[in-house]
Amino acid sequence: MAGTHPVAVDFAAATIMGFSWEKLPLLRHAFQMKQLNFTSFSAEEIEIVSNRPAWNKPLIAINSDDLFQFRPHFGWRGAIERDKALAVSHA
Repeated sequence: MAGTHPVAVDFAAATIMGFSWEKLPLLRHAFQMKQLNFTSFSAEEIEIVSNRPAWNKPLIAINSDDLFQFRPHFGWRGAIERDKALAVSHA
């Protein structure tokens, strides 16, 4: 995975892994730092370019069924998953 801004890359990686970026404080706060000009874009503006056709669209429009379902570290389990059903089944 590569990109032009570290926040965009981390946002994409977390989402593709099946995690909710809004539940990850570092990513959530990065988009709130506009006054410091850290991010000049919104989460909605990030687009994926991939050899996987289901991912060639704005990242927030990717269907949950097309994402990987990584298991988070046990300390984060149930707190950051994008799909609540997966959070329960991995607890």
